[in-house]
Amino acid sequence: MSKKLLVLNQQDVLIKKLFSSSFLTSYKITPQEQVEIYKDLAFTQANTSRKSINKAKSIRFVCDDEKIINRFENKIFYADIISQILETYLFGLNVFELNWDYKDGFYYPELIQRDFRNFKFENNELKFSDNGVFIDIPKGKIVYALYESSAFFPYGDALLPKLYWAVKLKQASIRFWSSFQEKFGSPWVIAKTDANPEEIAIEVHAMLSGDTAAIGKEEEITLIQPTSTQNDFHSLVDFLDNCIRSAILGGNLSSQVDGGSFAAAQTHNDVRKDLANADLHLLLFVINKVLEHFKEINNYSGELYAELEPENDIKSELAQRDSIIYNMGFDLSEDYIKDTYGVQGSKREINYMYPNKKDTIDATPKNANSTLIPNVFNKPIDTIDATLESKTYKDLSQKYDNDLKIELEKVLANSSSYEEAYEILNNAGYSNEDVETALNNALVNISIKGACDD
Repeated sequence: MSKKLLVLNQQDVLIKKLFSSSFLTSYKITPQEQVEIYKDLAFTQANTSRKSINKAKSIRFVCDDEKIINRFENKIFYADIISQILETYLFGLNVFELNWDYKDGFYYPELIQRDFRNFKFENNELKFSDNGVFIDIPKGKIVYALYESSAFFPYGDALLPKLYWAVKLKQASIRFWSSFQEKFGSPWVIAKTDANPEEIAIEVHAMLSGDTAAIGKEEEITLIQPTSTQNDFHSLVDFLDNCIRSAILGGNLSSQVDGGSFAAAQTHNDVRKDLANADLHLLLFVINKVLEHFKEINNYSGELYAELEPENDIKSELAQRDSIIYNMGFDLSEDYIKDTYGVQGSKREINYMYPNKKDTIDATPKNANSTLIPNVFNKPIDTIDATLESKTYKDLSQKYDNDLKIELEKVLANSSSYEEAYEILNNAGYSNEDVETALNNALVNISIKGACDD
């Protein structure tokens, strides 16, 4: 098999050949060239960032049999398989072979990713291509996903060929600049003399090796640094890196912020999440296709499907808006709360911490005692606040005050002065603050009684 060469005519340039090359289809990119693209650091960063959004989410398998759920979660759809499915956007067509193995009373599949270049469509049916010969694939043997396929892109709109020229041009630029720096980047030593040039050349060579050269007054040695403009090279590499990131993430501010506002970066991050959500739909599609084959092969009639685990995010911005609307006097229905915030379970009656607390009634909205939304105005700040307001603590505190009052009356009756009474109560274990309060109350009561007697 003869190897085709890319020949450059005298008037041609590399970029022209890259744009007009037949490599702009994913089937023309060889596995070796695909590996070269995967080695690019900008590609690696962007690809990891796009997949990380969905890797952080949880897939929930719905089934009555816990053994089946554990098998699919831990043995079949593990991290590497999930990562391979999420890369469908790169290939357009992503094919997985299903090898079935009998375990614990069921036939379970093992997913193995296959090279998409070995599969072709014939009459809208995917077949294995063996050197141009189409071979039918048994039912339940493969499962595949297509990324944005259409009449113009029957094998999906792959991103890999769109990244090819950017990565190749970047690699060629780096190789050229590295060779240029290696060849012309070292400083040149130039010696001027009216004597024998060969003699001073030997002295300069020895000097560069670490020795010392002695020259006459009329001779001169100059060290010349190569001068060049690096801005063009840096600008080209930055431009290509931004192209790679923008193609994968839908924008560069989510991965490389050189300037701009927070709002612009947030917008680009939202675009990145939208693209990741499209990958997530493909992931769920592949998983549920595998589960369909599992049910059919095992004649399993029970419920079995995969869905996205509800997020724990309370949607704080929306919750703040709903809180304002609620405080304006509008009640929110139970169905709205469940659908909007993904709340599971049934509504129960709320036991309020302070149902009879009068000092907060005036500051509480008219509908704050609704049984649907808890009264946030009467909740304790922390566990200490809750303890101080509990019935048990209040009973103990009241008993303590009564005991102190009785003890104070006894001490006052047997003391010659308030200072003596104060010292006796302190020695009895009462705190200074409690004793002072009790004495002040006693003095006030005595003053009031004296005024009444007068």
